[in-house]
Amino acid sequence: MCDPALAPAVTGAWMGVLKAGAENAAAMANWRWQKTLEDMGEKSALEAMRTQYEQSATKQMQERMSRGQEIAMIAKKAAAIKAAATVRAAKGGVSGESVVALTQGFERDALESIGVRKVEADWADAMAEQNKEAIRQQAQSRIEAVQAPPEPSSAGRFMNTL
Repeated sequence: MCDPALAPAVTGAWMGVLKAGAENAAAMANWRWQKTLEDMGEKSALEAMRTQYEQSATKQMQERMSRGQEIAMIAKKAAAIKAAATVRAAKGGVSGESVVALTQGFERDALESIGVRKVEADWADAMAEQNKEAIRQQAQSRIEAVQAPPEPSSAGRFMNTL
């Protein structure tokens, strides 16, 4: 029937098969867990990136509105000062080139102030773009940090069983 000398070898072989099956199951369970963590980490990183983008865009929009209001205020004040100076000059009996030079000086100062604000706006926009790129790189780094290893191959699991 059964050779008593083969019994320990057959038992050992079955134990090896069972052990390999358990190792394969553990490897697959570990991989599934890491894959779940990868998915959760990726979703978290993308959600954080979206939130930071929205915050950055809101801040940029508020700064643009503020600069626009400041530019409008500069233009309004310059027009008021120019008008007041023209009226005073007329009341004082001054006219001609001196009044034109005076009003052109006010216009030049206003345009210079507006130009400075526009340069500041360009700089702020460039900084906002750099901030967006940093946010994107941070999200990419977070995603890469949670990458799961490749799924254990069926050939590898088979070889382990053998």
